Amino acid sequence: MDEKAAVLIFDWWVQNEDRSLSVHGGNPNLLTTSYKKHSSKLWVFDFNLAFDLNFSEDKFRANHLFYDLLSEWPLGFRESLSEKMKIAFERLDELFAALPEEWLYFEGDENLTVHLDKNLVSSILSKPFSEPDYFWKSLL
Repeated sequence: MDEKAAVLIFDWWVQNEDRSLSVHGGNPNLLTTSYKKHSSKLWVFDFNLAFDLNFSEDKFRANHLFYDLLSEWPLGFRESLSEKMKIAFERLDELFAALPEEWLYFEGDENLTVHLDKNLVSSILSKPFSEPDYFWKSLL
């Protein structure tokens, strides 16, 4: 449950609405491996739509694979995850500098416009700290 809740919050944080599943199909972008008895590991991939300027909060809430699990959050989960998010956000300059340059451009072509703008990313990732009530309550 903690892994699924973390994926939901991470996708909300980076504005990635590309992890959907419904009775009509979807695009969960997940793999699960089982090991040992009653144990599994969740592998999360495909973040190419993160920080999308066309992110829709309504579509996210309606379609995210784990949205229905909000009512099952473990006690203290928000606080625990908030601290991890803060640590990651404080390292944004360092992490951004480590990105391969081709990741910054649309389809890796540096002749096209910048696709991953650091200021935009920073403004999106700052929301849990600059607008915590909005960030957490608008998810509900």
